Amino acid sequence: MSGGGEVEFVEFTYEEMGVSLDLPAGWVLSADDVGDVFSYVADGVVEDDGYAASIVVQREEPLLDDDLVEQAAAESLAEMALSYANLGIRFTRREGDRVLRSYEFDKEGRRVRQLQGLVADNAFTVITCTAPLVHADALDPVFEHVVRSLRHVTD
Repeated sequence: MSGGGEVEFVEFTYEEMGVSLDLPAGWVLSADDVGDVFSYVADGVVEDDGYAASIVVQREEPLLDDDLVEQAAAESLAEMALSYANLGIRFTRREGDRVLRSYEFDKEGRRVRQLQGLVADNAFTVITCTAPLVHADALDPVFEHVVRSLRHVTD
């Protein structure tokens, strides 16, 4: 994300999960065999000493009620606090059917920032966007766009 250029997005539909969202062009896609998770990695595009930015989209067990998304976010944050070294919360906010939160922590000898979106619109999907801290400010608006663009699609 050096150079300050505009990011080009491509619309991606992952039928196995019934989701569609905008993703940055030029990143590398991989998925599990079951269709519950896929990742999108900025391999060779946005890296810091071999550690690349990434977006992971995972289907979770549906919530009993979409309004429970804030409770699910609070519970997962409590779990993260136990396992993420030097976790620092930047913000948590609800935007309609989704909760967005941003935090930083130490991973593999470097500081990283994550933006996570928990989306409850007829399903429950967690989008975790990770960037080496050196690229985090440039990627924040990209990651927020990705989270806001997620929509569940049906046949």
